[in-house]
Parts: sequence; structure tokens; C-alpha cells
Amino acid sequence: MNPKAYQDNKCHILYDSDAIGQVESDWFLPETWQARNAVVGQAQGRGTTWYVQQDQQQWVLRQYRRGGWIAHLTTDRYVWQGLAQTRAWQEWQLLAELHAKGLPVPAPIAACVCQQGLFYTAHIITTRIPDVFSLTTLLQQKRLPSAVWQRLGATLKRFHQQGVY
Repeated sequence: MNPKAYQDNKCHILYDSDAIGQVESDWFLPETWQARNAVVGQAQGRGTTWYVQQDQQQWVLRQYRRGGWIAHLTTDRYVWQGLAQTRAWQEWQLLAELHAKGLPVPAPIAACVCQQGLFYTAHIITTRIPDVFSLTTLLQQKRLPSAVWQRLGATLKRFHQQGVY
């Protein structure tokens, strides 16, 4: 992994130059992928998460959205406290570290943080891990055998051993 950063107007972009030659700022807009007919799926949560096809990989494009009571005031703006304190920058770096240690996390592709006065908005692109489901989804479908619970516990232990709780 070879992180590179640059600034495009008021947007800061961090990307893995080993995974991609150069990231374009419009990659963080779902409309870009829709225009290319590259959207292969989506998921709903606080907002829409987009699954996009880029060459031979599928990526996940996600905008950072607010939750809780603050979401009534703003859906996607956060207080600017410096680039290193932004959610996208921190998540990108944590994913890069955990991925390098062989933990089962998506590889970070790129992050974009756009400062607007005292606030910022942010997006992140990661690789898509194929054939994964949330634990909640699995539990709603069927009772899990003890071997699955043991593998889950062993995986959680690996994260805890790396200081991730």
C-alpha cells in the first residue's frame, strides 16, 4: 500500500497509488458511476452505499452521514478540526493498517474530505468484500452452528490483539 494525498480546490484526497494510478475527485459522486453504468448494487443505512465496478474490482462508495439527534440539524456536515481529525482520514488509515496486518477488512482505495468554512463533508471508497453479510442478517435467517460462533470469536480476538475494540 502506497498512500498519496493531494488537494483539489477545497477537497483533500487520500488514495492508495498501488491500487489505482490516480483518483479523480468525481469518483466520490454516485452520478459519475451511474453515468458510466458502473453501479452494480446499493445498500441502505444512514444513506445509500453504492457498489461500483472499476476494472476487475468492485468498490464501495460511502458518504459519511450523521446519526442521532444532530442529524436533525445536518445530515452530512462535521465540524472541521483539521484534516487528521476527519472521520474519512482516520478510517482510511485504520483500514490500511489493519489490512496490512492481514485482518479481514476492506482495503481502502480513496478518501475525500471537502472543507467548507468551519465544516466538512467526507466520502470513502474501499474494496468490496464478496459474499459477506451482517451478523444481524445471518441471525435473522437461521441459527448459527457453534463452529461459526467459534470462528467469529477467534476473529474478534485477532482485532482485540491489534488494539481494535
